[in-house]
Amino acid sequence: MDILIDAFGGDHSPEEVIAGSVEALKERDGFNAVFIGKQDVIENLLKGYEYDKSRVKIIHAPDIISCEEEPVLAVRRKTESSIVVALKELKENPEAGAFVSAGSSGGVLAGATLRLGRIKGVNRPAFSPIMPTIIDGKNVVLLDSGANADCKSINLIQFALMGAAYAEALGVQEPKVALLSNGTEDEKGNMLIHETLPLLKQLKGVNFVGNIEGKDIPFDTCDVLLADGFTGNVFLKASEGLANSVKYWLNLYFRRNI
Repeated sequence: MDILIDAFGGDHSPEEVIAGSVEALKERDGFNAVFIGKQDVIENLLKGYEYDKSRVKIIHAPDIISCEEEPVLAVRRKTESSIVVALKELKENPEAGAFVSAGSSGGVLAGATLRLGRIKGVNRPAFSPIMPTIIDGKNVVLLDSGANADCKSINLIQFALMGAAYAEALGVQEPKVALLSNGTEDEKGNMLIHETLPLLKQLKGVNFVGNIEGKDIPFDTCDVLLADGFTGNVFLKASEGLANSVKYWLNLYFRRNI
């Protein structure tokens, strides 16, 4: 299987992207790394590593979509960018199994929607990061975390179905699905929560466990967490900030004296 890698996506690309990919090649078998980007730059960086050259390919793409650009316009204009070229390869190459990018999330989302299309019956795609919990080996699939700032109840219903399927693919049996709200009671939440809650209770094939507060998520309360993109993104970024704060305070106190 070929894994397509946006060599020029991310704040520390292409150096860190290539370094991490080479490390992955050493640790795992069963895939080839296909770097998409400026060929001469990629080739020069690869000279500094020892790796199985039979498992590495390069596809030249001279342009880059930055995070500052308007995603849809950039995808349509920059047809030779690493993101667009990679998505074209993903669609046309039967050996291509996945595309990975640390670059413009909006560019990837717009490009995938325009170039690959949506699953039949799904109105909107969703960003679905995997959040860690305090339980070893236990994670939570969060969706949406920023693809759709404003959502309707039908979007959250579809997120529930997609999220449950994703969790099952990750090995979770009968994943518990919860709705992110400001309280566990049915009366809590905004209009979107009130509209979506009864629909989720009636949804067949999904193990819906009700509303959940943000503070309970790390404690094995659900496997799939539903939110509109605005709320989910705020929760995600707040969690990142909390983790960095804990790291800062631990370093401060542990390094204070011997």
